Amino acid sequence: MPLLNRAHEKLLSRKLKADDLPYVTSIKFKELTKVKESIVGKPILCSSCKAALTNPAMVKIDQKVGHHFICEFCGTLNVVDPKDLPSGSWTDLDYIIETKTEPKDVTKLKITGDNITSVIDISGSMSDGKLEAVKRSLVETVRDLKVNSPGSHFSLITFESSVRLLSHKGKEVLKLSGDTLHSKKDIIKRFQKADLDFVPISDTADRWIDMINQMMPMDMTALGPALLGGVTLLGRAGTGGRLILLTDGMANQGLGNLETPTSSGKKFYDEMGDLCLNHNIIVEVVGVQSHEGASELGLDVLGHLADKTGGDIFFVTREELKDAFEKMRSVEYLAKNVSVSVIAPKKRLKLRSVSGVSVPKTAGPIEVGAVTKDREIFYEMETLDDLKEEEVPVQTQIMYKDKEGNTHLRIINEKLKTTKDEKEYNKKYNLNLTTTYNVQKAGESYYKSDVKAAKSQLKAYQTKIKNLAAGGPMPAAAEAVIAKLDDEMEEIDKEEEKVEKFKGKKSYRASIAQKMKRRLSE
Repeated sequence: MPLLNRAHEKLLSRKLKADDLPYVTSIKFKELTKVKESIVGKPILCSSCKAALTNPAMVKIDQKVGHHFICEFCGTLNVVDPKDLPSGSWTDLDYIIETKTEPKDVTKLKITGDNITSVIDISGSMSDGKLEAVKRSLVETVRDLKVNSPGSHFSLITFESSVRLLSHKGKEVLKLSGDTLHSKKDIIKRFQKADLDFVPISDTADRWIDMINQMMPMDMTALGPALLGGVTLLGRAGTGGRLILLTDGMANQGLGNLETPTSSGKKFYDEMGDLCLNHNIIVEVVGVQSHEGASELGLDVLGHLADKTGGDIFFVTREELKDAFEKMRSVEYLAKNVSVSVIAPKKRLKLRSVSGVSVPKTAGPIEVGAVTKDREIFYEMETLDDLKEEEVPVQTQIMYKDKEGNTHLRIINEKLKTTKDEKEYNKKYNLNLTTTYNVQKAGESYYKSDVKAAKSQLKAYQTKIKNLAAGGPMPAAAEAVIAKLDDEMEEIDKEEEKVEKFKGKKSYRASIAQKMKRRLSE
């Protein structure tokens, strides 16, 4: 199965209308690392649109200009050194543009393997059995790491009205409280200077288990400062890692306060998401439900950390914590810091929409975060005018870090043929891909608690399929797709019946919506 899959075989010569089947493309990340051969070096890029030169036949020689090529996407003239020219012509290339570099040893923090930092809520509301369930799950995680990943490293931060960094030696390395919890500068400085060595879990597991079992519930919820501390700690290593953020209440102390409705709280977590991407950190957010969902946890805000970095959102009871931790332990990431760029000729095609990502922007690189074999995103393109050409080039660039820490640039070049045969276009159209794309888009609205918009997205697409089916030949899957969309809308109604039992409606919807936003077409 290819990395890129298009719902359409060709482009229509005329400009697409609102009731046409759209130009939707899927990227199945389980295929990302299946490359026959990688090229160590950097491709030749257009100085204007950054499209890669992948065909040496495009290079011409002029007495005045020298070796150069005219970019087929934007028309820019680019002068090139003939020594840098690729040999042959490819449609799918994988460049290793940067090899792994070891971090400078500027602190006592030395990491050679995977790194997991747990940031755990021990506020007073965790006293009704939730913290005991968390402790059991963390102990199982440490034991699992000792057996299956002995070279990994583990660290523990707890938070209530203060923030504590603990060591495997049973010591409190750092404690933050009072005014410090409101100062980003002070928190970062304290965690950067914390006297902490990471030792492989194979040597420290038993002591960590003793440390975890000593955790006791205490006071308020200084979640924001604890998160910043965890991100700073992982950032010191230069190799990134995974951060498990667990809470059962709303952040209400220090930075990132969500209990008081201000924009600064949400802005703080947006900035944390960007910081995690910069430091190659994956965040997994675990929200522990109170009795009958009696409190709001702010997962609609915290969940963006997981969504942006590629982690998962869990909204679970204390009885379900074990399963959540087991799932986190079993996840294997194929690539990290993934971003996608789509390049098409100006005035011909442009990116219209993206689904399956935290921030579905249509300009600049699309940030995906870390990906597993179960991640798939979609992008939709639109024509700006009628197409007079017989074929139109489209280039998809995927940048990512592999498991060894090397940075890749995967370049896929396609020549999409155009056609005037609208019936043939519809008949060969892959409805399954576009259906999943619409489900993911509906998930974006549901994440924002806009239930009406989520159902409208699905209904509008279903109506389009019905109208096209009534007017001419359609793929055999049309009937099944119409039924599938009915199922999706019915599922939203069922979830809304459950939502009514929760005070934390936004948190519940965020956890369900992330699954919709990451739906697979298979």
